[in-house]
Amino acid sequence: MKQSYRKNLFIKNAAKITAALIIIILHLSLPSYAAEEENKVQLDADKLIYEDATGIAKADGNVRLRNKDMRMYAPYAEYDTENETIKAFSDSRNEVSLLVDGKKLTGQSLNYNIATRKGVMTDAAGKMDAIFFKGRDLEIMPLEEAIRQNVVSSRNRANSKEEDMVAKWTEVASTTCDFSNPHYKFLAKEILVIQNKKVVIKRPQVYIGKHKLFNYPFDYVIPLNKGARSNNSVMPRVAYDSSKGVGIGIGGPIVWDSGEVTIDTTYWTDDIWEAKLKFYQRIAKNVYVFADTNREYNKDEKETLWRPKWGLKYSDEYGWSASIYESQRELVETEMRPGQDRRYNVWRSPEFTINTPWFKDPAAGGYFRLSGIWGRYQDNVETIKPWTDRLGMGVQVYGEPNILGSLRPFYNASYWYYDYDGEDSTNQKVTDAIIGLRWGIGKVGLETAYVRRWVSGESQLTWDNYLDREDIYQKISFTLPGGTPWESWNISLRAGYDLVESQFAEMIYTVSYIKHCITWELWARDSKPESELTVGLKFIINAYPEAELKLGEKDIFDPFKVPDGLNLHKENMAK
Repeated sequence: MKQSYRKNLFIKNAAKITAALIIIILHLSLPSYAAEEENKVQLDADKLIYEDATGIAKADGNVRLRNKDMRMYAPYAEYDTENETIKAFSDSRNEVSLLVDGKKLTGQSLNYNIATRKGVMTDAAGKMDAIFFKGRDLEIMPLEEAIRQNVVSSRNRANSKEEDMVAKWTEVASTTCDFSNPHYKFLAKEILVIQNKKVVIKRPQVYIGKHKLFNYPFDYVIPLNKGARSNNSVMPRVAYDSSKGVGIGIGGPIVWDSGEVTIDTTYWTDDIWEAKLKFYQRIAKNVYVFADTNREYNKDEKETLWRPKWGLKYSDEYGWSASIYESQRELVETEMRPGQDRRYNVWRSPEFTINTPWFKDPAAGGYFRLSGIWGRYQDNVETIKPWTDRLGMGVQVYGEPNILGSLRPFYNASYWYYDYDGEDSTNQKVTDAIIGLRWGIGKVGLETAYVRRWVSGESQLTWDNYLDREDIYQKISFTLPGGTPWESWNISLRAGYDLVESQFAEMIYTVSYIKHCITWELWARDSKPESELTVGLKFIINAYPEAELKLGEKDIFDPFKVPDGLNLHKENMAK
């Protein structure tokens, strides 16, 4: 929730001090109140004493402080009117409790100074976003103070406000599970919360139930800014690929205030090791530079090479995006027909892309977006080929018309025109269309999709010389009976049938164990034309599915998937 702060935070009474603390800790984006605003406060207790000599007000027994925005409960509290500090204490039966907007923070004691906007709550517990925290001291301070103390770097000033705060929590357990004995948790010596930016859990210990699995060697990062996505893996990587054997590895980020480096490595039993190093640095609002180098195995040519790329990207909250980058030996996988993947080494020098937001189409009841691409390419298969310029213009449409009640049809189509300027001038027109239906019989979910591609003309590049295709996909999913209300087993099967070749092209099997706040998912893909079997495992934190761990999984064509960016920017779509 985005709201602006007033500049004047000089607050003259204990209720406003407490409200400011709640806002800082629990509600990192709520507005504070100007001194000139009237905000009536009621302070009740079994015993109230004000000492004129010291300027201290003491409230003892069932202390209740409230105004229109918050509630505070404590066995005992003191307010020093001269130093503008408030102190609240628990006893053997009751903690200090703060409530605002239905959210709650509890602790053993509270000490907050309104003049410096610094404070500490001891043995604090509470909730932020979807995460429950319980730890020792929670220290809060203004962003500028955190920079002076080297808690965070000065780069945090970018896109920040004067009123922004930083919270540092020590010896913390965190989880998204609301059970008293959570199904998983992270234990960390320190957690940093940077207002409107991110939560950084420092090198946590990972527990499943009461059992410690391992120490995660990286930081676990949860972005707080709208639209950002987490890329953390957390769990060790275990997978099987019939072309590489069994693989095991681990990955994670090294983060700083405006960027990160992600390290990812996997060793396969066929004596193959792969690695990914990714760097990005924000240089302006919505703009960042990146440099990646991936060590990847090309099973078609049976070679493992480092494949670097670097460039500049732009993306904003409305859905506009653009990039310009270069690459060498980039491994491009193209699915020509169901289950028929081809891999190519591609050079780009450079490639420029641009995408519009998703626009609403009132006539069709769906959405559309426009895309453009220009680049210079060289792809090498058996011989070194000349550089080729390619210009492409495309449009994509998607919709889910509500016309059949419980039967939910959808469509997803795109058209691309490519013009090539190399040794010969050619062009290629590619039209992809998906028409599908989501339906069910009782508790069994069914999805059906008809996929068609029409290609005219030809490309001078091998990796985008597309073929006509016509296939049909059927997916069935169901939940096994039994179990507790907070856990279930789900089974899913998806078949792809190639109508051109008149054969089953692929089968994808998925078994998911959903346990309240986490999901373990085992999947396998059997590619019939290539006799290739790939198996992977996912560990998913249900509150952050975009941060799921993908073990050995590669991009697989999914005709039922909603296009990227459509849901993310739905509330900001252009009219």
